[in-house]
Amino acid sequence: MQKSFLITIFSAIIMMSTHQVLAEPLTGEAEAGILLTNGNTSTQNVNLKGKLELQQTKWKHAAKAEAVNTSSNDTTTAERYLFNEKSGYLISEISDIYGSVEAEKDRFSGYDYRYTLVAGYNRKLIDHDNLTLDTGIGPGYRQRRLENNGIEKELIGQFDARLGWKISQTAIFSESLLFESGKSGSITRSLSELKLDVIGNLATKLSFRATHTSEVPVGTKKTDTETAVTLVYSF
Repeated sequence: MQKSFLITIFSAIIMMSTHQVLAEPLTGEAEAGILLTNGNTSTQNVNLKGKLELQQTKWKHAAKAEAVNTSSNDTTTAERYLFNEKSGYLISEISDIYGSVEAEKDRFSGYDYRYTLVAGYNRKLIDHDNLTLDTGIGPGYRQRRLENNGIEKELIGQFDARLGWKISQTAIFSESLLFESGKSGSITRSLSELKLDVIGNLATKLSFRATHTSEVPVGTKKTDTETAVTLVYSF
């Protein structure tokens, strides 16, 4: 099941990368590094991430995938897979309408899987050479399958904000915040990253990810954090 999920994730990225690839250049990143987790799991191991972006005249597409799979003494202690794809249509120089889909499978979250579909409006509030701030808001649909086979289906509202700060020619700080709320509870996710160029297309990245779920199954903690140091290859 886990291998099939990973294959689906990376196949989707490959499919997106072939879409008008001859007409428009692709940019992206591949990451690998040390992962420290606290919350429902406490361990150390390796995590993998991939991201692709395609910018066209009126359209922009972004896809990312994450995989964490840790074992200790033949016992799995952390296992999470995530795929997200977002496409936006520019309606002005500072705004666009978008649609996004996200799938996550976290073995230790109390849920077997989570799917989210959102359609919304995005606006660039700050657009300087060294500082940017984007916000998005829109309605959506969320489905979560409990480990006891119960399924939650509901309409949600989602808000997100993304800050980018170019500290110097070799250092970039970014912060992203996502909040979504439905009848069965809310999810808040924050990601802080500091990217430092090393040489050429190689960089190192320090990141801290925190996820808080307001309502969780019995025996599951509400907050998970991940602290990571990764090596990044950009293209």
